[in-house]
Amino acid sequence: YGSYYAFKNDFAVMGGWEGKQTLGYKNIDKLKTMVDGVSFRCLRDLDVEKIEVPDHLVSLPQNQMDIYKDMKKKMVAVIDDEGRAVSDEMIYTREVDVEAVTTHSAPIVLTKMLRMQQIASGFLPIVEYDEEKKKETVVGYRDLVTPDKNAKLLKMMEIINSVYKDSKVVVWSRFIRELDWIQELLDASGICGVRYDGSVSQRDRQANITAFRKDNDVRVFYGTAAAAGTGTNLQVANVMIHVSNTFATEDFVQSLDRIHRRGQNRDCYYHQIIAAGTVDRYIADVIQSNRELSSAVMGDTLSDIL
Repeated sequence: YGSYYAFKNDFAVMGGWEGKQTLGYKNIDKLKTMVDGVSFRCLRDLDVEKIEVPDHLVSLPQNQMDIYKDMKKKMVAVIDDEGRAVSDEMIYTREVDVEAVTTHSAPIVLTKMLRMQQIASGFLPIVEYDEEKKKETVVGYRDLVTPDKNAKLLKMMEIINSVYKDSKVVVWSRFIRELDWIQELLDASGICGVRYDGSVSQRDRQANITAFRKDNDVRVFYGTAAAAGTGTNLQVANVMIHVSNTFATEDFVQSLDRIHRRGQNRDCYYHQIIAAGTVDRYIADVIQSNRELSSAVMGDTLSDIL
């Protein structure tokens, strides 16, 4: 293809605001034929299954949901042509010209969705902005719930304690604060776990992987899929829980294979915890849609990715 735009016009169904949103895809057979001509894949032939358990929908406590809904209203904001923040009230009272209002840029929208996901996970970051460096730094957290009242983490503990009490478990989370809470809950329950994310030194990361593989007392490996989701062998476990995800479909797909790999002799079970009525559902749907698109292009059936 001569350009990205030519490729997009051939395979993407555009729409939404100013026709800039990708609503779907087309000509998948044509794309599959093109990919087949320049690609070669070697697939694992394992005798064990990948079993994706239906999503666990949990209800947030009312006070947390009220904060979520309130923040959602405030974040459905726009900016005028001069770059000023515009509230709904300003539009209703005609303080600004409605015709001069546009929607936020993509980075701002993604930041808003990040904040909504953080609320669904039970916290908001306290940030300081450095004018000189033009950068935000997280200096603390505003906790909306305590760990023992966090609906998503309580469901995680239920899965670990009740369903797979004799198995090793891998838990993925997007957020450092969430990982802190996971550590607190595991410690309070007398469950030994090891952590793997950006806050852990390279030396300790390897030591934690070794402990998880070889020490029978270490039951849970918890971390971020971005840090440990690629290349890490965790096949001593056959259970995985996703507490929160990014939009990075590749990180999600790679994380699944940390336990489903050559040498695994048990079926692998995957759990995803979703806060009902929140952006969690949208993120999960985007990931699944991308997986199905990739599968269609590569010639897999749906059962191959489930």
